[in-house]
Amino acid sequence: MIGRRVVALGILLLALTVPAAAEKTDILILKNGDRVTGEIDHLEGGLLIYKTDNMGTLNVEWEDIDQLTSKNFFRVELKSGDLRYGSLVEPPHGQSLQVAEAAGNVLVPMADVAFVKPIYQKFWKRFDVQVDAGFSYTQANSATQLSASGQASYQVDRARGVLNFSSLLNDQDEVDATARHDVSLGYFHSLPGHKRSNWFVAAQLQSNQELGLQLRVLGAGGIGKHVMQNFRSDFLIATGIAVSEEYASSSTDKFTSTELLGHVEYTYSTYDFPKTNFTMMVNGYPSLSDWWRFRLEVSVSARREIISDFYVKVSPFESYDSDPPLEGAAENDWGVTTSLGWSY
Repeated sequence: MIGRRVVALGILLLALTVPAAAEKTDILILKNGDRVTGEIDHLEGGLLIYKTDNMGTLNVEWEDIDQLTSKNFFRVELKSGDLRYGSLVEPPHGQSLQVAEAAGNVLVPMADVAFVKPIYQKFWKRFDVQVDAGFSYTQANSATQLSASGQASYQVDRARGVLNFSSLLNDQDEVDATARHDVSLGYFHSLPGHKRSNWFVAAQLQSNQELGLQLRVLGAGGIGKHVMQNFRSDFLIATGIAVSEEYASSSTDKFTSTELLGHVEYTYSTYDFPKTNFTMMVNGYPSLSDWWRFRLEVSVSARREIISDFYVKVSPFESYDSDPPLEGAAENDWGVTTSLGWSY
């Protein structure tokens, strides 16, 4: 019952984030003099994703662009880690981007720009969404696996909120059905005066029958830093404190735990078609309440675009608990899911 509610809640929250089309009034000028009216979607991986009415969505090499202007509000990140916020006004010369900040215009060379992301005024347009689902069936032992996962992120000037959910259901003849579910909500805010650094708070609900965990309610907070960030790669490390309450399967007993949190995340992406994304996340939880307990969560995602905005994804995972809540339960739960997904 908990698993079905988690899946339904995750799908509903993600479905509500689908945005509407925007008016295309931005101006792109190429080095060869061509002028194109459209909408700046984002710059990432050295490619500007630019939407037009007549030519569809264009992938334009950043080095081929001479000027960009837009009345919309943008988050411009430089290769140095500096952040600029404002609309894009006409620069005094080519090969530069002029950001109209509240304190005045800031001129930056095109070659110094790493990322450009619009900060939309409309609420729904500030969301990035991806959702995927998978199903498999083996006739020999009537084994069925159903998986679903998704993410919705919301960006404002110097802060970002992220909602994640994932569910995995396994059923097989003559074997008890098992399920694992995870819903998390995080808030990340840049640290003033510290390049590529942020503070965060997060809340998480987890259930894993294989580990004897009926429910874990976790709250965490800490700081993180992007130690490497370029067109294709992003390497993030973070640390903090987590406090959780755990309920073992088939029990009403409650266990409270305080843990250190160590987080490592690496992402590598290519943005020309077919787009490819590889992400690995590792969360380690050395317990402060029980010195002999250690928890580990590892997830890997390899995603490849098959047609525009649709992709196939392979996701290995591993969960380890040296002292699971239910006596006699397995200490680790691992597996691989394959799914089809959509992103916006």
